Amino acid sequence: MSLRSLSLSAFALVTACLSLGACSALGTSGGAGEGDGKTEGIIGGTVDQGDPSVVLMKAEQGGSGWWCTGTVIAKRLVLTAAHCVEDATPGTKIRVMFGYDESKGKPADYVQVKEWHHDPQYMATNNIAAGHDAAVLILASDSPAPVQLINRKPMTKAMVGQPVHVVGFGNNNGQAGTGSGLKREIHTTVAGLEQGVVNIGKPGQTTCQGDSGGPSFMKIDGADVIVGITSYGEYGCVSYGSSTRVDLSAAWIDPYIEANGGAPVGPDGPDGGAGGGDGGTGGTGGAAPDGGSDPGTCTPACDGKQCGDDGCGSVCGTCGAGETCSDKGACVAPPSPGGCDESEPNDDSDSANAVCAGGTMKGTIEWVADHDEYTFEVAAGGTYDLKLSTPHEYVMTLYKIVGGGLYEIESSFDHIHHTTPNGGTYFVEVWGGNGDYSPSDAYELTFAISN
Repeated sequence: MSLRSLSLSAFALVTACLSLGACSALGTSGGAGEGDGKTEGIIGGTVDQGDPSVVLMKAEQGGSGWWCTGTVIAKRLVLTAAHCVEDATPGTKIRVMFGYDESKGKPADYVQVKEWHHDPQYMATNNIAAGHDAAVLILASDSPAPVQLINRKPMTKAMVGQPVHVVGFGNNNGQAGTGSGLKREIHTTVAGLEQGVVNIGKPGQTTCQGDSGGPSFMKIDGADVIVGITSYGEYGCVSYGSSTRVDLSAAWIDPYIEANGGAPVGPDGPDGGAGGGDGGTGGTGGAAPDGGSDPGTCTPACDGKQCGDDGCGSVCGTCGAGETCSDKGACVAPPSPGGCDESEPNDDSDSANAVCAGGTMKGTIEWVADHDEYTFEVAAGGTYDLKLSTPHEYVMTLYKIVGGGLYEIESSFDHIHHTTPNGGTYFVEVWGGNGDYSPSDAYELTFAISN
């Protein structure tokens, strides 16, 4: 599966994110330094010049960044996906665009984001399918668009097959990874309901890279409400997409709505509407947000982890010298010195070659469908630099393990450089662009990792 976020890099190659989420990759940035999973696009949809409350989220840091989609839910509050902000740092600049076409956006169409927070239960079990892929963006000024309602009523299996309206700024071609930046919509149905997510759409009518964080609207008790936040889907956007269930995060979201110009939330929801997400009651989550901290008390979710994010803005522990922290929170020793030539088969992540201690790998693309994969670990706060040298039109594509699946961060013909706040396990795939290959000409892939 793949996240529906879209990272931007300095070259013009457009790539599709693996469907763990819905971020969008365009070629001039990466999320919070590396763009781990941020944006998705609409497949089989139509251009949407309406839905003014659905916005394009742009995150930038230095020469990199990523795109997601979001929805206004209070005067100064936008709802999006947690994986769209999980790697943002104090140096990340985030803004939202009001309009339907990024290419026509003017400075006056943008509003700055001054704070962002994500549901502390997000990835507590290292499983994005468990839900809680929810985040809020606090705007520096009032939204020019109207406020949309969130769903607080527990979803049931009876909702499967019901109409749903999905909006996003993502790709409209999952295989080519093109079309992002234009707001599109689809009217489809609920395909299934799981513990943490609602599955929406079908092959040829689904979300894609760049739609991450975007809304799925349903009519419940006579009102259009946001029941899902676009989260992930199948690689290439070929099947239904999965949206995190808003009812499960409503109790966490509500205090932010109240603190940022929204209607007060009582035990039956705003104005006596639908009930809340936890036990059917609207949540307060403790005191309203103040000074940039999450409402309520955050319980660290380490569960035996040696290192990595504890879900409350701190870490579960630190690794020893030379070790790196894996995506599962385990301290991993560096790979042993060894041969620096590729070892076949290495065509997928299960058979990927570990990067040798010297940091240089050599291999060949022997036929048109040959893909070579390598894996490496980076510690939290580490920097990695990848360079591909070849006379051919080869491409290297970088992935990271997120929530038990691979998420595509970026593709480049020659150079990838990022700093990762959280660290993790990475894979890089070398393949022949435009069908280029040569059984005799070796490429050279160099890795420089600073932990």
